[in-house]
Amino acid sequence: MRRPIRFTRISLFLLLAGCAAHGGGLNPAAPYRDPAGLAKGQILHIATGRILSEKELLDYLSCYRVVFVGETHDSLDDHRVELAVLRGLYERHPRKLTLGLEMLPWKTQPALDDYIQGKMDEESFIQVWTRSWGENFPYYREILHYARANRIKVLALNTDDDLKEAVRKAPLEDLAPDLAARLPEMDLNDSYHRAMAMAVFDAHPMGVRDKEALYRVQVLWDEAMAQRAARYLASPEGEKKQLLIFSGGNHVRYGLGIPRRLFRRVPVPYVIVLPFAVEIPKNKQDRIMHVKEPVLPMPPADFLWAVGYTDLDDIKKKPGP
Repeated sequence: MRRPIRFTRISLFLLLAGCAAHGGGLNPAAPYRDPAGLAKGQILHIATGRILSEKELLDYLSCYRVVFVGETHDSLDDHRVELAVLRGLYERHPRKLTLGLEMLPWKTQPALDDYIQGKMDEESFIQVWTRSWGENFPYYREILHYARANRIKVLALNTDDDLKEAVRKAPLEDLAPDLAARLPEMDLNDSYHRAMAMAVFDAHPMGVRDKEALYRVQVLWDEAMAQRAARYLASPEGEKKQLLIFSGGNHVRYGLGIPRRLFRRVPVPYVIVLPFAVEIPKNKQDRIMHVKEPVLPMPPADFLWAVGYTDLDDIKKKPGP
């Protein structure tokens, strides 16, 4: 089964379309400032319309127990934002920060620990990474190098492929007992989350049954990551740690994916940062997914960080010195 990355990798382009649509009245997604007018590098506090410096943002984020950054997986610009947040929070709270990653399933935790602690070489770890998330380790290399250099605990948040495949193939009530026992608590009745997910699915040709299957998997991803994060925060190891979570934007936008489900389990303060593409090259315009989003009565994040959009192909095409 191919993971539903294809529905999350350009999620921030969806955000660009959703936030820019003001219409004639107040816009709950961006009540004070149109994000489409942001300049690259600006950081917007959506609720007030105030522009913050990077230092102001990092000082603000350091006060929260959980910080979410929603990425477009193949955007180097988004990963630079993530690295800046990781570095800034670690400098403010050395040895009190843990990084959680959507990209790795729970079963890879021993290998991940070995890599961060310097007990596994990078070539061996890349093999572990590739089996879980594909051949895109270079997008995350600087982030993981920083975590390894500073021995920052990194938490594998996702669930295993066999459970995802089982949930895709059958309704929850039809799962075999051994698989059902591995399920996290599943909330399939969040009308806002469902409306947003279905709007994305509607941009792809598929039957109703297929959309329901994909929605179950989407919820499984969110619930599993929330459960993993909640258990860590409540554990002796994590009870005094700040948790920084990197995931696809659709897992955190509007607080409807991981954030709401984590708060249901462990009600701790959290904040959401979304890199926001304001400069998309002409040769990348075909990657914009045209989705008719539902109108939701909340902003998509606490902060938007305006970025460009480059990927590894752009780096490869640059001429040498």
